[in-house]
Amino acid sequence: MEEKNEKVYYLVITYIKELAETGQIEFGSKIPSERELMVTLGLSRNSVREALRCLEHMGHY
Repeated sequence: MEEKNEKVYYLVITYIKELAETGQIEFGSKIPSERELMVTLGLSRNSVREALRCLEHMGHY
């Protein structure tokens, strides 16, 4: 199960980094909502929440 969470975590980080690199979001701006991430990435709400929680603990949120 930890391996699955790790994949979700990296998927969300990669997506958010791509948004920043392409100028779709800027430093200090809000990231997409949980719902938007769920739809865009095809993930469950629990998976998105866990990934965001991990990012928050790392200081990337």
